[in-house]
Amino acid sequence: GITLRRVVRGAFTREGGHAAACQLLAAGGARPTCVFAVTDVMAVGALAALREAGVRVPEDMSLAGFDDIPVVREVSPPLTTVALPLTEMGEQVIALALRTPSGAGRSRVLRIEGNVVLRGSTGAPPGS
Repeated sequence: GITLRRVVRGAFTREGGHAAACQLLAAGGARPTCVFAVTDVMAVGALAALREAGVRVPEDMSLAGFDDIPVVREVSPPLTTVALPLTEMGEQVIALALRTPSGAGRSRVLRIEGNVVLRGSTGAPPGS
């Protein structure tokens, strides 16, 4: 598996992603080979911070997000992301909400499969 060396928390906004990337770079030590932001919006902010610091994406560091919002196809480089089947998820939520009360109070876990959408912001780690 992959060992998470650092987790940096931030607001789920472009500014939060920018600030988190700045904090990550300022921490020193071995630079990560990939940053995964929990939202694409945060990843766009992180991309700006990396660019400002002279970090080339993906040559120096890969960057990926989560959501597959339309704008990530337009940034440079286009952002690798995880896409979820939102229509299917919505249908399942409605079905759960409309269930008969006999199932009320019982927790239920539904697994949804996402898809990794590879674009230009990820590549082989430097030196590999």
